[in-house]
Amino acid sequence: VNHQAIPKLQTQLTGYQTLKQELQTQISKSQELLQNQEKPDLNSLAQAVEASQESYDKQLAQVSVMEKGLKDAMATYQVAKTLQDSNQEAFKAHQELSDLVKVVKGENTALTGRLNLEVYVIRQYFQQILDYANANYIGLLTDNRYSFVLSEEGRRARDHFGLDINVYDQLTGSERSVKSLSGGETFIAALAIALSLSEVVQNTSKGAVVEALFIDEGFGSLDKEALTKAIAVLEQIGENRMVGVISHVDDMKEGIAQQLAIIKSHDGSSRIKIVDKG
Repeated sequence: VNHQAIPKLQTQLTGYQTLKQELQTQISKSQELLQNQEKPDLNSLAQAVEASQESYDKQLAQVSVMEKGLKDAMATYQVAKTLQDSNQEAFKAHQELSDLVKVVKGENTALTGRLNLEVYVIRQYFQQILDYANANYIGLLTDNRYSFVLSEEGRRARDHFGLDINVYDQLTGSERSVKSLSGGETFIAALAIALSLSEVVQNTSKGAVVEALFIDEGFGSLDKEALTKAIAVLEQIGENRMVGVISHVDDMKEGIAQQLAIIKSHDGSSRIKIVDKG
């Protein structure tokens, strides 16, 4: 053996012994850790790994499907958004027309209070008729007790309104429905409105000329004082047009100067007789 190689071999031997000692120490520690440890079932673990891999593959496939669905949904959303943007002006115009229709129908309670356009227009003319009746007839016929008022609400909150009439009663200082009037008072009110209607229609621009008025009964519900006033009003109207009254009330027969009396015969036939008390 070459004496010059001995130191080198000695160094390698020392290194080997040191490495051996380290490995023995690691083996001892590993043996301590493995004490009372159960040897794993590699086959079961391998099956678990395989099952986990299959589950992972399935979930990965589901993710791919979901990603494709998301992509399709985003494309659909973009199409829908484009359509919505392009139709925005049309929708706005439709909404404005829809609101207008509701107003015309009286369905927009915030603006019209369930008063449709047709009733609104008629209401304006009706107010003129009631104003004329208040100024010329109802006060005269009721000793200034009543005046007409248009009701501002329906009988129920959901009702349309607009053409219901109330009367303001000077005796009670309150407003109430015409339905609360007595039979005679109701006839007087109806007579005042009918006479006012004919005057307003005739006075309206291009209004029809009302040359004759006919009133059929109702006078039997009036007391003598009210009847006298009604006849006076009718005579006043009769100064510029013909007023015909159909009645069986004796006081009417006595108060009207010119009459057409229908007289029944015993055989059931009838004849007309002209009566002129003027």
